[in-house]
Amino acid sequence: MGIYEQLAIPPSSHHLELLNFFHIVSLLVFIPFIGMVFGASLFSYVFTLIGRRKRDNKYIRFSKDLLDKLTISRSVGLGVGILPAFSVTFVYAQLLYGADVITTGVLFFACILYSLGFAMLYRFKTTFQVETIILSMKDYMSNKGTDSENLPEDVKKYEDKLDESNSKSGRWGFVLMFFATFLFIGATTLAANPQDWPHVGNIFAFFINGEILINFLYFLALSMTITGISILFFFFIWQGGLKNMTEDYKKFVQQFGVTLAFLSVMVLLVLMFVKLIYLPQNALSFQVFFYSGLSLLFLVIVGNLLFAIIRNAEIKYVSAAFILMFLVITFSIINDELVLANAIKEHVVEITAKADEEDQKKLAAVVTTSDVNAEEIYNTKCIACHKFDQKLVGPPYNETVPKYNGNVQKLADFIYSPTKVDAGYPPMPNQGLTKKEATAMAQYLIQQLEAGK
Repeated sequence: MGIYEQLAIPPSSHHLELLNFFHIVSLLVFIPFIGMVFGASLFSYVFTLIGRRKRDNKYIRFSKDLLDKLTISRSVGLGVGILPAFSVTFVYAQLLYGADVITTGVLFFACILYSLGFAMLYRFKTTFQVETIILSMKDYMSNKGTDSENLPEDVKKYEDKLDESNSKSGRWGFVLMFFATFLFIGATTLAANPQDWPHVGNIFAFFINGEILINFLYFLALSMTITGISILFFFFIWQGGLKNMTEDYKKFVQQFGVTLAFLSVMVLLVLMFVKLIYLPQNALSFQVFFYSGLSLLFLVIVGNLLFAIIRNAEIKYVSAAFILMFLVITFSIINDELVLANAIKEHVVEITAKADEEDQKKLAAVVTTSDVNAEEIYNTKCIACHKFDQKLVGPPYNETVPKYNGNVQKLADFIYSPTKVDAGYPPMPNQGLTKKEATAMAQYLIQQLEAGK
């Protein structure tokens, strides 16, 4: 049993809506960010390799700018990447309480991989900052008429080590992000398919599950769409756009960003239909089709805006495309939440019924005791043999009361009809209390102990 299963408790019916809301909010933070980081890390690594192979600083700069604009600082990675991932995992631990399914454990493992991936990408980003200094030194030497390759030997060696470190960090950062995302998608897809729970006992089964593969391809297309639109938005719109861009560099970035986004939208439209076809029958409902339709409608509008950018070579529609894409993601997440709720409805009804039953038992155990003076009972009947922190005739309350773990009814039953428990003390005589008085006394002792008596 994993750590989340040990910490989780079954949600009661009045906590379920709050849990679902928390789930949606966490995904609204996590999915756009992780999609953008996933795409940016991939293309930054690819263009780094291309730039070094062709010795073209344009590609190197694009790689660095992608990391600067679209990826992470430590605080941002923690706040909108790692923490929401763990939050989603905790929600699934609650919703799948008692279920024989590997979803929660796999999600927790994916969170660990995300944490490692973010660390490697942060290292990938910082090595670029040092490399920029060396490139600036080369440019300065070229401007002075000196061969830029005529660097001191120790600087050349350091540059080679830096290149190697940069490549390893970028490669491993993307690999960790790739597998973390695949496991995250696989685990959440499995959760919405209760009929597969008994048959999927390890992560290797994810690689041959059709719906998991379709959902992962859907995420890849979504990630590429987010990345392409984010390139256009953060390079040209956000805070006035990126400074010191040459016309050639601007043209290259704009063409790459809009082409990537447009082609990804086309693929996303197809996969949206395929994803809907793969949904299990018990997960379908009017609301699912409604939000799927909204996602489809807004995605078509985004595609038209991107086509207008391609046709007119203008970026004035980028902000609208960026906002509408966020709406597409929002409707898609709500749709997935509805699918999950429909699919695990029977399981949730069962666990919430148990939680509600336990709550009712606790409420039923607490009878009205407002007309009973528990402190007076303590001072007249109990204080001669018991104190909270000292041993008298009987044991101190701070040793005995915690054994009841806050269970008022169980402690009240003992006070009402005491039996010999500890051979080191004489048996407690029956004090002749009514059940209401015994309950009031139990509540009083627990409250006093919680207050630090």
